[in-house]
Amino acid sequence: MLDLTSFQLQNPWRTGSYEAEPSIRRRLLDDLLDWLPQPDILVVVGARQVGKTTLVQQLVEYLLAEGVAPQDIFYFNLDDLGLLDFFHSPVEFVRFVEAHGRGRAYIFIDEIQRLENPGLFLKYVYDLKKPFKLIVTGSSSLEIQAKISESLTGRKQLFHLFPFSFCEFVSARWPEFENAMSSARLDDVERALSFLLEMGRLYAASLSDWFVEYAMYGGYPRVALEPNPQRKLGHLKEIFTSYMQKDVKDFFRIENVAGYNNLLKLLAYQIGSLVNVSEIANTLGLNKATVEKYLHLLEGTFMFKRLTPFYRNVRRELSKMPKVYALDLGLRNFAVGNFDAITLRGDRGEMVENFVFAELYRIVAPPNELHYWRTQTKAEVDLILERPGAVLPIEVKFQPMTSPQVSRSYRSFLTTYRPERGLIFTKDTLAQTHVMETEVVFLPTWTLVFSDVIARLCEL
Repeated sequence: MLDLTSFQLQNPWRTGSYEAEPSIRRRLLDDLLDWLPQPDILVVVGARQVGKTTLVQQLVEYLLAEGVAPQDIFYFNLDDLGLLDFFHSPVEFVRFVEAHGRGRAYIFIDEIQRLENPGLFLKYVYDLKKPFKLIVTGSSSLEIQAKISESLTGRKQLFHLFPFSFCEFVSARWPEFENAMSSARLDDVERALSFLLEMGRLYAASLSDWFVEYAMYGGYPRVALEPNPQRKLGHLKEIFTSYMQKDVKDFFRIENVAGYNNLLKLLAYQIGSLVNVSEIANTLGLNKATVEKYLHLLEGTFMFKRLTPFYRNVRRELSKMPKVYALDLGLRNFAVGNFDAITLRGDRGEMVENFVFAELYRIVAPPNELHYWRTQTKAEVDLILERPGAVLPIEVKFQPMTSPQVSRSYRSFLTTYRPERGLIFTKDTLAQTHVMETEVVFLPTWTLVFSDVIARLCEL
C-alpha cells in the first residue's frame, strides 16, 4: 500500500501548491520532448548529482504548461526507500495510477535501479498497453544494462545526461546567451565563421574567463552554480566521496577500494594518453583482469571514456591501446589535487585536449564516431571524427599563433586521407586556410560554447 503522504510530498502539483524552481534548461530536454508522444519508455542515465531529478522537473513543468492535468502526472523518487514495497506489485501500481488519474498518465520514476527487478516491472506495465508514458532515470549505465536492458528490448529509448556542457555552464552566467545564439547564421562555413568572429569581438574576454573556471571546476550543476571557490571544492569532495561509497563500495561491492581509487587517480594524471593495461597492472600491483574490470566500471559510471584508434592501414596505423579522457574536469582535478588556473599549469595541454574531447563527445551521435590517429612512426592527430564516407581531423594547440600553423603529423594525415575539412582548436586564433585540398579552420577553444555552430562545422 502506498504512503499517500509521501506521494503527495513528491507530487506537490496535485495539491495546487507547486511553484516551479528556476533552473538551467538542459539541452537533453529537447530530445526527450521529441519522444514524449511516442510509446517508448524513456530511460535517462547519468552519474549521481548530474541533474537527472532537475531534468525530470523540467519535463513536469513543460507538461503542466501544455495543459496536462496535474492529476495525470505521477512522480516517484525511489531514494525514498518507503516506496519500494509499493513497487513490488506492478498490478497494485497500475491500479493506483488508474484510480488517481484522468487521462493519459505521465509516470516518472527516479533511480529505477533501486528496484530488485526494474526491467520486468517496466516490461509488465508497458505490455499492458495502457495510456501510460513511462520516463525513468538511473545513476549508472552498468546498473541499467544489468537490470533492464534485456527485458526492454524494442520498448525503450536510452539517453545519457552529462554534467553541464560549456554551453550550459555559460547559459547559467549569461542570461542573454540564447539570444546571441539565435543570431547565428549556419547555412555555410563563411557565415558561421563571421558569427564566431563577431562573438569574439564582443565577448572573447568573458568567454575566456568562463573557460578557465569551467576547466578548473567542471560542470556538475551544484559546483557550477556555486560562486564561492571553497564551497565548490566542498561540493566536489562530497560528489567524489558519494561516488566511492555508493557506487564503488555499496553497489559494485569492490573489495579493493584502495586499488580502485589508485587506478582512478592514475588515469586522472594520464588524460589524453594511451592506456597500457599491463603497465598499469604492474604499477598498481593488480592483475590485468582486475584492471580491465575496474576500467569497465569507471566508464560505466561516467568517470572516464576510452577512445579507440582510427585506422585504414592495419600494418601502419593499428595500435590496440585506447586513449583515456575524463568526462568532468572538476572531478579529475579533485582526483589529482590541483586547482591551479589552467593557464598556469604544466598539464594545460592535456586539460584543453580533454575539454575539446568532452564537448565533442556530447554532440557526436551514431553513426558518427570519435577516434584518435597514430601511426607506427608516431605521427598522431588528437581526435578523428569519423562520419559515413568521410573523416574530419581535429587537433588541439592551446598556444598563441601569429599565423595559422599545421603540424607535421596533421599534414601527414591530410596527405594520406585528403579530408575536405579539418579543425584546429587554439588559444585565440580564428582563421581559415587551405592545406592541399583540405580546408583547415582554426578556432579559439572558447568557441565550443557555440555547440550548434561547431556541429555545423563538423557537418553533424
